[in-house]
Amino acid sequence: MNNIRREKLFIVEQKLVDGKIFEIERSYYLAEVEIGNKVSINNEVIKDGSYQISNEKKIYEVKNNTIIQIFTVNIYKTSSETEITVHQKNYWEISKGDSVFINSEIAESQSLKLTKGRILLIHDGKINQIKWKTIFHNLLYLYLH
Repeated sequence: MNNIRREKLFIVEQKLVDGKIFEIERSYYLAEVEIGNKVSINNEVIKDGSYQISNEKKIYEVKNNTIIQIFTVNIYKTSSETEITVHQKNYWEISKGDSVFINSEIAESQSLKLTKGRILLIHDGKINQIKWKTIFHNLLYLYLH
């Protein structure tokens, strides 16, 4: 019966870091997981919050059993060799508003210099501004965003 439900509703199952099976109802069989997909665990209503997939760098933010945001988890090194974890809204790059963690704790308000020349200005655990070491990179970043 469970297999029929999965096939009829185009449900994909993903294992969470806590071992539970996260069920995501897609719009059609080959669709990617996206904002707006309905979710459950064992076909039951789940609490609003964040759910991290165990074998991927993904976190799904859920409200009313619906995915409202998808984050990619990436790790970066600062110039002082500190590892930071960033929950990125944009898969490819760090953006203003992304959450920053140091040792699994939300980062305090500060300036963090990354190894590749970017400087992140953090306020209340979120990226408030991104700067580059060179004026050229700053202007290019401002032009593209």
